[in-house]
Amino acid sequence: MKLKGNYDIEESGRYTIIFENENGEEWEEYEVEFKIWITKEYIKEETGKYLTGVDVTAKCSDPGFTVEEETSMEVELEEYIYNNFNL
Repeated sequence: MKLKGNYDIEESGRYTIIFENENGEEWEEYEVEFKIWITKEYIKEETGKYLTGVDVTAKCSDPGFTVEEETSMEVELEEYIYNNFNL
C-alpha cells in the first residue's frame, strides 16, 4: 500500500486518505478512513510561541485490511504528517 496525494493535516480528527496498491500490472485505489491524533509541544518565549515537537498517531478505522496492511498504512501516514511539520 502506498500513500497517494498530498494532505495538509495539522489537527486531530477523522480523515479519509487515498492509498494505492499494485495488483499485477494495475494500481487499485482505496479510500481509507483514519482516526488521527496530533499532539504538539511548544516553547513559550518573550517573542512568541514556537513549535518544538509533534507526536502523531494514526489508526485505521476501515475493516477489510490485514493487520500488516493496516500497520503499513498507519506508519506511512504518521511519517508523512510528522514530516509536514518541518521541525
